[in-house]
Amino acid sequence: GLGCPVPSAPLTVIRPRPPSADHAPLMPVLKNHLDCLPCFCCQRKEAEEPVVFNDIRAPADPVPSQPEGVTAASSPPVAQVPFQADGATAASASSKFGFLWLCEEAESRRVPSAVLRTYLQTFQPPPHADAPPDSPLWAALLTRVVAFSQDEESAPSCPAELERFQHHAAVPQVPEGYAFQALVAPGGGIVIHETALRGVTIPMLEVIAEYVDRLCAAAEARGEAWVRPDGSRVPPGGSNLYEVVTHVVKPATGRFECSLVELMSTEPLPPDFFVSHFWGESLRVSIKCLRQLCEDKGRDVKTTVFWICAFALRQHDVEGELLGGVTTSPFVRALHVAEAAVSVVDAGGVYFNRAWCVLEQHFALVRPRLAFEHHMVTHRQDEDLAVCLLEGFGVEDKGLRDDDDNKEKQQREAKFPRELVDKAAAFNLGEAQASEKRDLIAIRSAVGSEVAALEATVRARAFTASRLGEELAGKAPTQLSAEGVGLRERMLEELYASRLRKVSIYLYDNNDLEEDVGAQLCTHLPWTVADLRVSEGAVPALATGLERRMLEGSLASLQRVELVHCRLDADGAMALGRILAATTCRVHTLNLRRNGVGDEGARGLGEGLK
Repeated sequence: GLGCPVPSAPLTVIRPRPPSADHAPLMPVLKNHLDCLPCFCCQRKEAEEPVVFNDIRAPADPVPSQPEGVTAASSPPVAQVPFQADGATAASASSKFGFLWLCEEAESRRVPSAVLRTYLQTFQPPPHADAPPDSPLWAALLTRVVAFSQDEESAPSCPAELERFQHHAAVPQVPEGYAFQALVAPGGGIVIHETALRGVTIPMLEVIAEYVDRLCAAAEARGEAWVRPDGSRVPPGGSNLYEVVTHVVKPATGRFECSLVELMSTEPLPPDFFVSHFWGESLRVSIKCLRQLCEDKGRDVKTTVFWICAFALRQHDVEGELLGGVTTSPFVRALHVAEAAVSVVDAGGVYFNRAWCVLEQHFALVRPRLAFEHHMVTHRQDEDLAVCLLEGFGVEDKGLRDDDDNKEKQQREAKFPRELVDKAAAFNLGEAQASEKRDLIAIRSAVGSEVAALEATVRARAFTASRLGEELAGKAPTQLSAEGVGLRERMLEELYASRLRKVSIYLYDNNDLEEDVGAQLCTHLPWTVADLRVSEGAVPALATGLERRMLEGSLASLQRVELVHCRLDADGAMALGRILAATTCRVHTLNLRRNGVGDEGARGLGEGLK
């Protein structure tokens, strides 16, 4: 958890804990072994004043006047809730580690992520506790989570040891005439100790965006237009997250030293989706992208919860939020709670060069949970259209026949800008940048020896979404990479080195493919693939190739195979039958529609199913 490279000489491993004098002897040792900056936890000031929410002193930043048209939310006054002594500060490093332990242990016990989120919305984890296994609190909480997952009809229960943490202290009533009253939840919001549980909904984002636009317009009307570092004016409706945090988030939360989510919410909001993005993208554009994701995945726009760091972190104490290092950061903890991650890619593709975005992709693509998904979405400015590259399929990826999903998916995702696909295909961790040098060092260390896997996965993710099918089907012009290697060969090499779990390829109804296409594709499937869907192309050799790789154990993760209209014959069907008969086979879904396997092939499948 130190966020530093492993030294050659042995070091004593210590479990995460709040900063103390015990860290002092460790730092010279680290500096002698490592040519890098100290980790976050060791850079904290030991006598640092705790974050106090009920301190309503005037913020350091000037509070702008209320813009015309922005009215305060009407709500009855509520009694103030006194703060717990242990509820005023950010979660300790050991508790952050404990929260990660809880999420990982719940997954190992097959607790669905949706069930875990439901439980965590009801009961907050302890903000200050020893890390497991030293603390019985985490074990008690895990026991209740597992029991609740086995009987979801019963109300979730709280361990007696945790009852004192379940009092959600309210952010104090804001003073009359508070400039940001329109952003304050009825009752004044609540304290959410665990940063990973500070999600936002699209309606909340719309409120923020509306307020930002009006504040920006009011500033311009006063002759005080917001200006970017390059000297350009910020247009109303075009504010990015750098400007939103500077002009709204920090001033609005300054006197309470809370996050914007805590000011706006009345309960913890565990995220359904983790949002990975570049802050330079417009907030309005990001909202359009998230709306499109909800539409493509068939999710309720009003209730789906997203984790966005700008609104989840306490921006006045970001260092405190990062206490404990990169690997236990709020980003990593939120990824453990969410069911999926979504990369909102800006029009310029800067996203692929930002170090924190790299770390998020690493945990979403290379080290994900079993059922975790990763999606990409961007906004086409020329058509004012958001386009998603989904891992798997969307609710509309169905044609006239049930087996047309590959074609529908390809046609929908073909609108994703080709220049952004090329940016992803050129992804290189060595070119990643960060605002803080120490962040970059720690992030590269967290990725460690998996740099090649991360780079290949990001590239293959882009290739398989839009270009690999074209190349295999002979629908794209012959191209050479910078190394002089054919583009098809490079794509297949990236696919093989990747950690992709879902591979979907549409072959453009090509019945005259080169004979070795099926064998090439099978040879280059990554060992992590669990869901393989190929359609509309003559690749009979694919089935026999799958048999070879399955029986040798190099595709042990494969669980779903759909080979639709792939010109499979009796030999291919019998090969798949032998796969099904193998004791190591994990395939639970096999779709061979529109393949003429004949009676002999059908008997071979039947033998396998016995």
